[in-house]
Amino acid sequence: MDPCVTTHWAGSSGSLPPGPLQFARYHSWPARLRVAIFHVRIVTALAHHARQLTNSLDGLRRSNI
Repeated sequence: MDPCVTTHWAGSSGSLPPGPLQFARYHSWPARLRVAIFHVRIVTALAHHARQLTNSLDGLRRSNI
């Protein structure tokens, strides 16, 4: 986890976040949709960065052959 990011879980007395079922039970469908969209954006960004890293490593391997 990024040390610069601080997460606060509203309505939770413990240190762990509520599970997805509790979130779905107590939040409206627009809130669930926002979370789903946010998740897709994160996964897409991570995949993009992983692809860039792979391409960079392939370039390094080719230049050292």
